[in-house]
Order: sequence, then structure tokens, then C-alpha cells
Amino acid sequence: MTAQIPQAREDELVAQIKAHIAFEHMLVSVLIGAGVSAAALFVVNNAVSLAKGGWSLAIFLATGLDAVWFAFVVFLVGFGAVVAVGVPLFLALEKVPYRRLWPYILAAVILQYAAHALIFGPPPLFEKPATFLIFAPGLLMAGLFWRRIQPLWRAGKMENEAPKPPLRIVH
Repeated sequence: MTAQIPQAREDELVAQIKAHIAFEHMLVSVLIGAGVSAAALFVVNNAVSLAKGGWSLAIFLATGLDAVWFAFVVFLVGFGAVVAVGVPLFLALEKVPYRRLWPYILAAVILQYAAHALIFGPPPLFEKPATFLIFAPGLLMAGLFWRRIQPLWRAGKMENEAPKPPLRIVH
């Protein structure tokens, strides 16, 4: 037995599926971004300690714990950003449909600045290396999401260009 789904319900189902897929891609981007950022912090802190001549096993372990803590904080902030801003932004842009990278980069920079200001106080804005390091995790996550979501956007573009057959429920 088959039943045809009304067009409004079909559009709602497709939007929910796209939102779930985007959420998964954003979450994977957050996990990768947190891990890469923590690894970079670990390497840089150990390199600085080694360059200063004060490297030891205790510093190695301390920087490891700092990196794990940093990854945890970046993941929590990223997860909150995905839930609060990322998915709603994706859904709003999909309605248009506007499939570009810059809205996600802008959201990442604003959220990274706000998170840093809430946790550590306002970051420096005009000290170029410090500013880049503050915004690097968010920019990395936005770029990773953009790379991961492009096949979905290409499929959406092809879907909009091709005639749609009716969606049917098969029992």
C-alpha cells in the first residue's frame, strides 16, 4: 500500500533531514577543530618551553593537561554554538537558498570572540598573531564544515534544477 505525502509535509521532512545532516557535519567539524587546536597548543607550548631551555617531563605533562582542557572547552563552546547558532543559520540560509562560506565564518568569528570574552575577558583585537590564534579554532571549524557540506549543497542545487517525482510512503 502506498500513500502520497502532501507537499508541505514533504518539504518539512526534507528540511529536517537536511538539518540533521548539517548538525552532524557541524559536530564533526567541532570535534576535529577542537582536537587540532589542542594538538597545536600542545606542540607550541612544548616548543616554547624547549626553546627557553626549561623543558622537562613535568612541563610536558602539564602542557598535555592544558591541551586536553583546551580541547574540552573548545568542544563545549563549539557544541553550544552549533546548537544555538549553526543549525538555525543553516536552516535560514537553506530557505533562501544561500550556500556560501562567509556567513559561517562571520558567525564563527563573532562566537569565538564572545566565548573568549566570557571566559577570559576581552581579547586583543589589533595584535595580529594573538588575534589569529584566538579566532583559529572557529575559523578552522567553519572551513571544515564548509568542506563537508558542499556535497549536500551540490545535491540541493541539482534537486532544485531537476523535476521532482512525488514522494510516497510504502507500507
